[in-house]
This record gives sequence, structure tokens and C-alpha cells, in this order.
Amino acid sequence: MTRANSKKSKLIKALNELVSEGKKVSPFSVEKRAGVSNGLVRHHEDVMEMINQAKLEAAKQPVKGK
Repeated sequence: MTRANSKKSKLIKALNELVSEGKKVSPFSVEKRAGVSNGLVRHHEDVMEMINQAKLEAAKQPVKGK
């Protein structure tokens, strides 16, 4: 596995964890959870699309606690 694929895998794993935990999803939050450098998501368009899709899905969910 190349270094780029390893980092991409970390990003995807972090995204899935945040979504399953119901946490806020953003490029920064995914990068932080994955333990990679800020801005890395920009180099992975497919991961950015996954993040945007997760954000859209989260916006459709009712707000908890209200």
C-alpha cells in the first residue's frame, strides 16, 4: 500500500467513525481524527465528496435535544 493510499484509508476510517458517532463532519474534523496534516483532503476529491455527502445527510436529520 502506498503512503497516499494509507492516508486516504485513514481519512475514510475517520469519516466513518465521526458519522457513526454522530459528530460534526468537516474536512478539518476528518483530518484531525485521522491524524494527518491540515489540507490533505483537498488532494483526495473522492474523500471530499464523501464528506460533503455526509454533511448533507446530517443536515436532513432532526436536531437532537430540541
